Amino acid sequence: MSTVKARLTQEDGLAIKSATLSIPEAIENWIRLMGDVDFQLINPNTQRLAPLVYHRLKDQQGVTERERLRGAYKYAWAKNHRLLNALKPIFTEFNELEINYQVIKGMAVQLTLGFVGARVVGDVDMVVSQKDVEVVRIIFERNGFRCNSDSGCKRHSRSAAFEALNFNLGENHVDMHIAESKDPKILLALMLDLSPNLIEYLGTKIPIPNPELLLLHSAFHGHQAVSDTDLVQAIADISLLAPVCDPRKLTELAGQTKTYSDLWHVSSEAATVDIALPKFTAKSGRSRNKNVALPVLKARGVGRKVQKVPALVKDRYRGNATTRHILGRFPGRKVAYALWLSAGQFSALERVAMSRERGFLKAPVEALKSETLLRPFMDQAPELVEATNLAEETLDYRFSIRVKPGIRALLLSLDSDYLDMCDAFLYSNGRPISRIVAGDTTFREVTIRSPLEVNEISIRPTSNVCTECFRSLTDLRVKIRYED
Repeated sequence: MSTVKARLTQEDGLAIKSATLSIPEAIENWIRLMGDVDFQLINPNTQRLAPLVYHRLKDQQGVTERERLRGAYKYAWAKNHRLLNALKPIFTEFNELEINYQVIKGMAVQLTLGFVGARVVGDVDMVVSQKDVEVVRIIFERNGFRCNSDSGCKRHSRSAAFEALNFNLGENHVDMHIAESKDPKILLALMLDLSPNLIEYLGTKIPIPNPELLLLHSAFHGHQAVSDTDLVQAIADISLLAPVCDPRKLTELAGQTKTYSDLWHVSSEAATVDIALPKFTAKSGRSRNKNVALPVLKARGVGRKVQKVPALVKDRYRGNATTRHILGRFPGRKVAYALWLSAGQFSALERVAMSRERGFLKAPVEALKSETLLRPFMDQAPELVEATNLAEETLDYRFSIRVKPGIRALLLSLDSDYLDMCDAFLYSNGRPISRIVAGDTTFREVTIRSPLEVNEISIRPTSNVCTECFRSLTDLRVKIRYED
């Protein structure tokens, strides 16, 4: 399976321009986009920018698909304000205790530009120093949030260090970045060192970094492009932040935080769809050769990830007895699965092992009908679903299904008593699809876009766990639906 990311498309370029250019140009590009693509078939990048397109064009005449854009905007608006309202008591306590924290990323961009609700966000991102982590955790838990970064179980190894702590209160999620551990470390540390901008929201002052640092952080995430829509969102954020940034200060901070290459990379990608982002002039005495800088940056990133591998492999090892059971009883490619499990269960290795559409499990013969209800770990119907018989030992709840070819999306509705208490990742053919968070039922509706004909689904823990704290999902019920 290829790991090369898709380049920006013409639709992406039109969507970004619709969300960022002057009103006449935005209308022109949106009308052109709607002339090329039916609204029901817009790609995930356009879907992500739809609320911002509506925010900018809501008072204009002749906007194609206005009501659908309005629906996307209302959903984003409600979610953004719900998140901020849930965090008001947290912000108040942080401010009273003079904790050095800042709100960053998507919510901070909106607060800076004054349009809270016009951007899709999954959570509120914050940054704190390592020394404040414990008091921060106490405050969140005192206000009803739960930390879903680790199980809290004391029976197993905790050797892998945290880069961030994730909290949730129902559908309200917070990603708390730890400045000393989370990349880009220099940039996050500088955010805490410099005086923040204080923006008032419903009587509460919220500290956020200056726009130059927000722009550089957007460039970092656009370059990393962990999710499919990160690059397009970064280009849109940078386009909107650039007019409120001081170019000289931006250049200085880019050098100080070593983010020249991030912005250069994102700017180069934007240029492929005729969008101009800020560019820097190299300072004398410092090499800014882009052909050298980018490989070096990637090598550093790979090096940091490699350092974490031994601890992760140790924490995920399920024991020699489990390996023996796999080699004797696993219903599929026994050796390949045993090697992958012992090597740390990394999704990148899983994708390699599943290349050429060969999963670890045998593929079912029959394609499922839409609206089919499965119990993969309880029912014996190998012609419809093939499931591992060692899920409770491996903590890998894995099953394989065959779907109708050519469908646009595969929708899975998940139900299990234990999903109210556990956090997990869901993968399809080794590709991360969704995170399931206890207490938030919205994460149990999973969409797999452009699915392969055979989909091997794996649900496994998000953190270092053992069989005592990651209890059985054998009662899992899965409803299969198609989007044609």
